[in-house]
Amino acid sequence: MNAKNIPNKNAKTAVQTAPTRIVEGNIPSARVHAWNQQVAKLFNENSVDGQMRILADAISSLIPCDHWYFIYFRRDEPPIMAMYSNLRDKDNSYSDGPYIIDPFYNAFASGVSAGCYRLKDFANEDYSKIDDYREFLSEIAGPLDEIGLIWPLDDQTAAHICLYRFAGVSDFRPEHVEAMQITSPIVETVMRRAWQEKFAPADGEKPSRTNYHENVSRLFEQFGKSVLTVREAEIAKFLIKGFSAQEIGNMLGVSAGTVRNHMKKIYLKLDVSTQAELCALFIEDLVNLAAA
Repeated sequence: MNAKNIPNKNAKTAVQTAPTRIVEGNIPSARVHAWNQQVAKLFNENSVDGQMRILADAISSLIPCDHWYFIYFRRDEPPIMAMYSNLRDKDNSYSDGPYIIDPFYNAFASGVSAGCYRLKDFANEDYSKIDDYREFLSEIAGPLDEIGLIWPLDDQTAAHICLYRFAGVSDFRPEHVEAMQITSPIVETVMRRAWQEKFAPADGEKPSRTNYHENVSRLFEQFGKSVLTVREAEIAKFLIKGFSAQEIGNMLGVSAGTVRNHMKKIYLKLDVSTQAELCALFIEDLVNLAAA
């Protein structure tokens, strides 16, 4: 199933037949049963936090993962980290600025269709490089694979639930993407209630949140411009987002060799040696911005 082909709300047959296909395919029926048992608990849970925790347990029982997190994406504002497993983001550093290079956030900001996506959907080659910033933040090995559901709640807000698998664990497969897609009605119901009752910023908070997002965006746009040429600064931003030399060359209409020559100059001028160090340098700027 192509994650971009979201079933039409009126096309009930497609949605109704999908669970049977999963049960009879590669998702064991026991996992579907565990999902149903967890979801049934939602009827007896009144608290927002309790419902979100039940939802996390339900999704994890359907699609085994190492870590998960729930986020609200906002247009022209920093995202809001709502709940997470044991990712080392307790200081909310993700929302302090690194979100600006998160491929899932950028897909949302670019108007991607509602649905479930793999990290590979946003990078054609060495997609693991995209998560250098998460490795820097969490001080653990970056995820081997990641799938995330992006589901709009209104014109400005989308619920985002992401699952991780780390090195040594098999990649997420198409049936996992499809299973995640099928959870969307439950996800939307739980996340919408939590947004309305707990996480939606008050009107008085919105100007400061918008201003902070503008500062983060400006910091990214201006990164390295004091010492880099216009072309080098352009390539540096692509590198920070995790794109390879070949991908950058394809986007700019130049050869990968030309991009690599620019990379050497970028690394020399910024006193770094690798793409990961370049990303870490930008994250350091974000940390300083948050501290200020």
